[in-house]
Amino acid sequence: MMEKVSCYAAVVGCHVLVAICVSAAPPPPEAARSYFNFDVGANFMNDQHVKFETGPVAGLAGDAKMELGFRVGLAEEIAFNRFLSAQVETGFLYNEWKDADVWYGQIPILADLIFKYDFDSGWTPFIGAGGGGVVSLFDVSGSGTDADFVFGWQGLAGLRYRFSDNFGLGVIYKYLGTSASKFNIDDIKFKVSDIHNHYVGLQLNYAF
Repeated sequence: MMEKVSCYAAVVGCHVLVAICVSAAPPPPEAARSYFNFDVGANFMNDQHVKFETGPVAGLAGDAKMELGFRVGLAEEIAFNRFLSAQVETGFLYNEWKDADVWYGQIPILADLIFKYDFDSGWTPFIGAGGGGVVSLFDVSGSGTDADFVFGWQGLAGLRYRFSDNFGLGVIYKYLGTSASKFNIDDIKFKVSDIHNHYVGLQLNYAF
């Protein structure tokens, strides 16, 4: 189901971008501006490697395959000029295990530096990287939820079209990695190894 939704979102996004690119774009802003960015799309997560440290299964380890999930993001971006901007962002990532009633959530709190170029035609390609912290959430149905705060690092790239002086729409890719997390649910302690997320979505860009 999630695969069908993701494909439909990608098709809709392509049609929207083609439609807006035929209109005349306003010139890129010369002075520094603040933007509000909202994005949503599909999140692919690597298989989770889990190692149990206490309880009847202490010492055992295994890999859990993950379902396709989603990510939503919210950021405030400051564009210093047509070449460089910086942003702080947060959001929520959600993925479920394929073979168990378990879900894994992530709340990133990141700062990114973005290199871009605002073409007069209205297109803005961009690439960036950043880091910060991530709240990792592990939920086992019927047993409870636990959280851990870990280090996170991110790379991103995308293409945006400037529809008006204060509105843009585009596509974005984000890679988010996190260090290993430790959890304690029902007095069973376990560790989840480094997480690697690959996200593709649509981004709305609105100037203040």
